[in-house]
Amino acid sequence: MKIICCDDEKNLLMYHKNLLIAMDEVTDVFDFSYAEDALKFAEKNKDVDVAILDINLPVMNGIELAEKLKVLVPDIRIIFITGYPEYKTEATENGCSGYLTKPTNVNEIKKELAFVMQDIKASTAEKIRVQCFGNFDIFINQRLITFSLTKAKELLAYLVDKRGSTVSGGELCAVLWENNEDDGKNKNNLRHCWMALKQALETAGAQNMLKKGWNCYGIDPDAFWCDAYEFEKGDVQVINSYKGEYMNQYSWAENSKSIFNKKTE
Repeated sequence: MKIICCDDEKNLLMYHKNLLIAMDEVTDVFDFSYAEDALKFAEKNKDVDVAILDINLPVMNGIELAEKLKVLVPDIRIIFITGYPEYKTEATENGCSGYLTKPTNVNEIKKELAFVMQDIKASTAEKIRVQCFGNFDIFINQRLITFSLTKAKELLAYLVDKRGSTVSGGELCAVLWENNEDDGKNKNNLRHCWMALKQALETAGAQNMLKKGWNCYGIDPDAFWCDAYEFEKGDVQVINSYKGEYMNQYSWAENSKSIFNKKTE
């Protein structure tokens, strides 16, 4: 999740930024003291998910900034953290997702952000469809997503197959380049594949699918619709659509395929 913070009180700005960076779901936080700088950033970075704004900003107030951000990034979620409770009605009418009055505490901010995260996941999941039966493919807003590296697509397929469990870099290298014994080269290839995967998903607005930790990789299974996942949930229509084929492009998918086949016997 990528977040903008805008507040002309520098100490509070840094406090909120440091708090957000420590959250697992947050990937990047960009801080600004002036609304104009936040707008310039959003013009070039349309993949921003959340803006956390003060209302009392110099030159342009936070509500005006929120309106302009919504034009640039229609799906952006706005959370106000302000010392002015009287603007709550106006902020709500302008589509804000949260409104906190200073001074705030950690739990209040986490709670507001948790609501926003759930909203983003629900909205994203409606747009992203992952197909595992037959060939592996991913569609966003009904458009087939292509990747600059074929191994980047296979990397995503393997993470989808793991259903949210994290995978080490070593395991991914062994699967994706099973015949290459050059560990250093494999690690470098994995870095390139991960960056290509991130770029493709960010361009399509689906960056929240991915999870990354220290030498571990994964996906958020709640961030998208997947036929294999719906099969396991018991969706009759999806179960009936299964024709004995699962991620046909990849030999490592045979184990999962055999499990699906047994369930339909």
